Amino acid sequence: MNSMPDARFIAVNEAFLDSSGYAEEEVLGKTPLELGLLPLTAIGQLTVHFVTKGRIEDVPLALTGKGGRKIHVRFSTTPITISGRPAILTVTAETTKLKRVEAELIRKNEELRESEERLALVMNGVPTLISYHDAETRFVYVNKAHEEWYGRTGKDLVGKSLNEVLPEDVYARALPYYRKVLDGQEVSFESPTLDRDGQVRVLHVRLVPHVHGTTVIGFFAALDD
Repeated sequence: MNSMPDARFIAVNEAFLDSSGYAEEEVLGKTPLELGLLPLTAIGQLTVHFVTKGRIEDVPLALTGKGGRKIHVRFSTTPITISGRPAILTVTAETTKLKRVEAELIRKNEELRESEERLALVMNGVPTLISYHDAETRFVYVNKAHEEWYGRTGKDLVGKSLNEVLPEDVYARALPYYRKVLDGQEVSFESPTLDRDGQVRVLHVRLVPHVHGTTVIGFFAALDD
């Protein structure tokens, strides 16, 4: 709580002391400006807000605690009267940890994006046809070699099942192997097929199950000419 109109602290709780790093005797009788909690410009803006609105509600602020530590809070004030004298009840809900979590999430997301870009660079730099399929044999990922073989973009292939993409006879011959990999077995087989120019090609196919716990949730496929 702060007195009015000089804004000196007249009472503070333990949560405020823990967040700011100050002892109670260091705070009482001082103003936020004297403690360095807020710069003069911020105090001016809050004063104008308070005068025009009559209160301050849930305003994001960055306070400076003891030793220069930054404290992110949501700041609210309510005018009150104590023993006939005007005062302000101030509530500061600290969000510093949330800000740190947000910053960490942004950093992790950037690292993940860079990792995905590196992985895509590797996957797209090999001539092997590489794909990942879910448990319904739907395409989840295809590399550039896969796109070139089928003459279709990854966006067009992703979401389609193998029986929608492969020629009927090719799918029929491969179906027993798809069943085996979805049963948790790693399998390899030769698959005669026609390329985009109508030429007969024999692909060496390797299927590796993706097991999560005890459940097969998909499989990886690598095809070499």
